Amino acid sequence: LIRNLRAKNVDIPVVVITGQGSEESAVEIFKLGSTDYVVKTNGYLVRLPVILENAHHLMMLQKEQKALKESEERFRLLAETAQDVIFRFRIAPIQIEHISPAVEKVSGYTLKELYSDVNIILNQTSETLDAEAFAEISKSPEIPSINLPFERKDGKKIWLEMRVSIIKDAENKPVFIE
Repeated sequence: LIRNLRAKNVDIPVVVITGQGSEESAVEIFKLGSTDYVVKTNGYLVRLPVILENAHHLMMLQKEQKALKESEERFRLLAETAQDVIFRFRIAPIQIEHISPAVEKVSGYTLKELYSDVNIILNQTSETLDAEAFAEISKSPEIPSINLPFERKDGKKIWLEMRVSIIKDAENKPVFIE
């Protein structure tokens, strides 16, 4: 029965109740995809509602984990294939938490170079975005587009248009730039 349900992708919790059980049969039943295994003993009917409820919650958790994994995969593909650069910088200490592969085409630097030395980005934009300007930007409820000059690895000067969000902590202090 379990094999047929799983072969048809029927995703329901299965609790096997048996009159006589052994460790070997329990292992085999779990390998087939059973959610739980109960041997009929004195008082098993009293425990059965809790066992069934746990099986239901376990199945719901597995479905949520699967949905989360699929959502993360969709986001990862979106971020990795976007033409725009998607990034997340920790403010203190300054660190790149994520930057999408599109940055290689825009900047001429490899991801490895940028992750290993955040100063590459900072040095190319610091002329126009000082600490005071950043402080003003981070106070604003709506962040405008920011245009910054940037020198690519090949020496070519380009302008970057950035639309950023400032992520703040519980004390309303800026923590991340995205």
